[in-house]
Amino acid sequence: MKQLKLVQVGNPLFRKTCTRFSDADIVSGATKQIVDQMMYTMRKIHGVGLAAPQIGLQKQLFVLRLQPTKYRPHIKIVKPYTVFNPQILSNGVQTNTDWEGCFSVAKAGLFAEVTRPQSIKVKYQNARAEIIERTIEGLEARVFQHEYDHLQGQVFLNRPHEPATYMSADEYKAMRARQAG
Repeated sequence: MKQLKLVQVGNPLFRKTCTRFSDADIVSGATKQIVDQMMYTMRKIHGVGLAAPQIGLQKQLFVLRLQPTKYRPHIKIVKPYTVFNPQILSNGVQTNTDWEGCFSVAKAGLFAEVTRPQSIKVKYQNARAEIIERTIEGLEARVFQHEYDHLQGQVFLNRPHEPATYMSADEYKAMRARQAG
């Protein structure tokens, strides 16, 4: 399978709101092939999420997975899953500030602290076009919100944060390595 090329911030296609999938499109062979390529690409780049606009597709779709890494050895595993036509129904009261980066700003090599709700109630369709409604929290909620933003034509750099927290990729990796011990 071929790794997909990622659209980088600054590309005008990357700043548009995405359109919904129909149920028939969700379960089509063509969509399954796109999802498979997105999952493959996400694994190859060691990502936790990948949204359709990042591959130049202006549709409401992203894939997500979490697993421990060298820099985050204690995170909870979340098996890969596919999200179509997501909605964030409500935000939890508590917020959390943590570091975010994005493969669509990878060439710029930027990371920044972003504050987001710690938990969210979401509704979306899975790869079988079934409607899923659930509450998610922690890093999974952060990644869901990050990928959801892509579908709205936004990147983490648009989120409220302290500009003084911008950090290069090299400095970010060094910081995470120190924290991982």
